[in-house]
Amino acid sequence: MKAKTLTYRQWQALQAVIDDPNLSHADRARGIGIAEHTFRSHLHHAYRALGVHSLTGALVKAMRLGLVRVRSLPEPPTPALFRLSTPRRQQVLGSLIDRPELNLAARARYLGMSPHTLDNHLRFIYETLDVNNLNAALVMAVRLGVITVPRDKEERTGWKVAA
Repeated sequence: MKAKTLTYRQWQALQAVIDDPNLSHADRARGIGIAEHTFRSHLHHAYRALGVHSLTGALVKAMRLGLVRVRSLPEPPTPALFRLSTPRRQQVLGSLIDRPELNLAARARYLGMSPHTLDNHLRFIYETLDVNNLNAALVMAVRLGVITVPRDKEERTGWKVAA
């Protein structure tokens, strides 16, 4: 069986998103010494290699496979983080793991709420986690232990990052 491979630069691009979730692609690209267009190209090739169609899908799949490192934050939970533990907000955050491929309208339907209600939940989540987008919310929620990404041990076999 042929090994499934991410190139080093594809891995580096995904890891850069996880390491600095609030940065723009341009800033991440500068951080690893490549052009923004090249950075985006590496991300898109990583999507294809992982068999997904979005950055959220690539981040979740890479986390499930253990291809990227998500460092936990040592900060104790703040009272605001406890407000993320309501059943509905946990559903919203959990849907990022369960169905990363959904856009916002489809995610609202999946959760049985209006897009406006989902938008309100997401704005609260962004403010609480001090992030500015969905992928940053996913990474910060995992870092803080608000949600977990289960490892896929069976699929992990055969994956590697090529030098």
